[in-house]
Amino acid sequence: MLEIRTFGGLSLELDGERVSPLGSHKAEAIAVYLAVEGGRHPRSVVAAKLWPDSNTSNSQTALRVTLSLLRKSLLEYLLIDRETIGFSPQAGIWLDTDELERHLEEGHLDDALALYRGDFLEGFRVHGSLPFEDWCVWQQERYHRLVVDALHKAIAQAAAAGTYARGRDLALRLLELDPLDEVGHRQQMQLLALDGQRS
Repeated sequence: MLEIRTFGGLSLELDGERVSPLGSHKAEAIAVYLAVEGGRHPRSVVAAKLWPDSNTSNSQTALRVTLSLLRKSLLEYLLIDRETIGFSPQAGIWLDTDELERHLEEGHLDDALALYRGDFLEGFRVHGSLPFEDWCVWQQERYHRLVVDALHKAIAQAAAAGTYARGRDLALRLLELDPLDEVGHRQQMQLLALDGQRS
């Protein structure tokens, strides 16, 4: 099974063993993009996202070279033809972004927080690939907001249920993620007041 972890940085494991760098950041970027977006993608779209400043011929050549690096490690997981690339839907892939969303939908906040070790692809950069960088920023903001909104809701539920210690722990986690979150600060003060710690 291929495991892809994106929160707090990028980590790829194949059958429990860390996959050594795939040969280039762009190869890793393609793997993450295909996994997170799912489905098949036109080669031209992927090439434009990773090599936006190259002409079509050069970007397609660069993509072919990079795909050869991916094939060396992930051949059984990939579907590559002349027009499209993607991960096989039958391949066993575990992706932390999918797991995080599933845990949040099922109300398993602690499990989601255990996965959320930092921003999406934190510290991972692909130079000269502004469209990919923009996609990363959008994903970072999306998952950050999902977690923050879930924390706000859980803190409010803890206050209503009288489980103030739980609420304070969640508020602390929220403020670690977003120290400027005004709602989180108000929730923390409210919980302290409800728990008799007005000072």
